[in-house]
Amino acid sequence: MSVLILFNPHSGRSRAESYAAGLRAALEARGIACRVVSTADPIPLPELLPGVAGLVIIGGDGTVNRALEDCSRTGVPLYHVPCGNQNLFARACGHVRDVEIAAASIAGGKTGVLDVGVVAKTDQFERAKRFALMVSFGPDAAVIERLCSRPRGAKGHWAYLRPVLAEALEATIHPRPAPLRIWADGKKIADDAGWLVVGANTPYALGLDPCAQGEVSPSGDGLLDVAFFPLRLRFGILRWMARCRMRTAGQHPAAVRCRAKAVVVEGAGPWQFDGDAGGRLQEGERLRIECLDRPITYFDRI
Repeated sequence: MSVLILFNPHSGRSRAESYAAGLRAALEARGIACRVVSTADPIPLPELLPGVAGLVIIGGDGTVNRALEDCSRTGVPLYHVPCGNQNLFARACGHVRDVEIAAASIAGGKTGVLDVGVVAKTDQFERAKRFALMVSFGPDAAVIERLCSRPRGAKGHWAYLRPVLAEALEATIHPRPAPLRIWADGKKIADDAGWLVVGANTPYALGLDPCAQGEVSPSGDGLLDVAFFPLRLRFGILRWMARCRMRTAGQHPAAVRCRAKAVVVEGAGPWQFDGDAGGRLQEGERLRIECLDRPITYFDRI
């Protein structure tokens, strides 16, 4: 058995390389051959995956996202050692930073599957981006857009402070959000301003998990969980987030919840996927979100 360890040297407060060395030692002690590669290495991931029985990513959700297409295509199981800000993929899979637990899970060979989605404007779908967690449209996406548009200074959750304050100021000046029109498998489910979250898997930042507020698709069943929360004012998202935190949002009569293979959104504003800025829709443009038939495989904890 051979495992590829891919680490982001800037993750984990620059300690990702030391985690990689520790995990390599733990795996080799179990008779598993390892190759350790940095994301700064010029060799493309597709050239590294043939012949390996597993891929370990040491970094954040963004590092995982960039490996989704290759892992989905090859079927190579993935383990995420969490070293980013939110580490939502690791939370979805039950993965941890402890190298002994990680090594035991990989050596055990038990695997599970998670859905993977694709998202793009409808007229650019041939260049669709993959996501393993969620796509959202609303004030939270505006914060992510601000975060990704400026050089990173603060680390961890502090990095969100200035974008959140800037969005709060914008919400004070322009309090009303733009309306959205949303279709799920061809049926219109909303025509209102609001916060939309479409989850391939349920974890969301800060443990809010909007798509877990009711019936959730089983992992790998090829369906997306859709949650729409109407907003009259941008600041209204704070009430919905509080309800999500208390696990009551899904039961609110104004919330719209469903499951679908494909979701289409029409409106104006930014969208984000897996915590990265996706782009902006202009008035009249449409965003299409689909769940792929081929899920991603991950190492499950034994």
